Amino acid sequence: MGAPPALFSPASEQGQGVSQIRFANSFDGWAFGPDLWSTHDGGLHWTKIGLTDVSSLEAAAGLVHAVALDQSTDAFAIETSVTRRDAWVKSGSLQLGAGPVPESDLVLQGSTGWVIENDREVIDGARLVAGRWLTWRAPCDTTGGTGVIAAPTVSSLVAICEQGIWGPSGYQGPPAVRAYFSDNGGATFFLGGTVPGGQAGASGDVVASPARGAAVTDVLTNTNQSELLETLNFGASWRIVATAPPSMLFTYLGFTSSSQGVAIESGRPTSMLLMTFDGGRVWSPVRF
Repeated sequence: MGAPPALFSPASEQGQGVSQIRFANSFDGWAFGPDLWSTHDGGLHWTKIGLTDVSSLEAAAGLVHAVALDQSTDAFAIETSVTRRDAWVKSGSLQLGAGPVPESDLVLQGSTGWVIENDREVIDGARLVAGRWLTWRAPCDTTGGTGVIAAPTVSSLVAICEQGIWGPSGYQGPPAVRAYFSDNGGATFFLGGTVPGGQAGASGDVVASPARGAAVTDVLTNTNQSELLETLNFGASWRIVATAPPSMLFTYLGFTSSSQGVAIESGRPTSMLLMTFDGGRVWSPVRF
């Protein structure tokens, strides 16, 4: 297949290029971050879409959703299109924070979805209900840190939250990274446990969940080693399941089923793909 005629981000000029790619099927795909390109013939042709500063994009249930900068309101918009053609419409909005590097975390589970807007700390959230993105109180919005989420089912969610990094936020405890879980589709969350061994403010950047009560997340140790930790019991205990080489960090985690998952280690000048086939217990590098 052909690649889109775009630079790899970060490009020579800030705000250009693409850094990630998603496909809904063998024909319909998108390259994004921060520009957005689409293909509907399996990569034979690519079209540049007019959305700007696209920070996250996912596709499910015949629709594709993206978080982009809304220049008319100086906030973030959730844009939605059918997967088979480019028909983007604004379907929701998110507040813009005061920090320097806003980032969004978008998760879909069939026709249900959630998105968190981070900017040093959790700024806003939205939930996809009956085809509409509604205001949602995201987890860890008053704990002075960022949050990332994963959803193995439409009702089960896990949130990994940095706490006590930025203030004032109402959080009174020491800096920590903690796991929260939900069994009602994100309506409420309960504390699962503290993620051990990580530097608060430099851990909990990615999370994936193969099943209810299970989560895999990253930590940066006090010796600056990036590790993957897994819990199978709602955060009561954790086990190291992978360690990245020096100068590399885990930048992506995802599960395609309850047993199969992928992790990406990135650094300069190389990167590595790992896969698991037992729900995250064992991760092995894929050789190309």
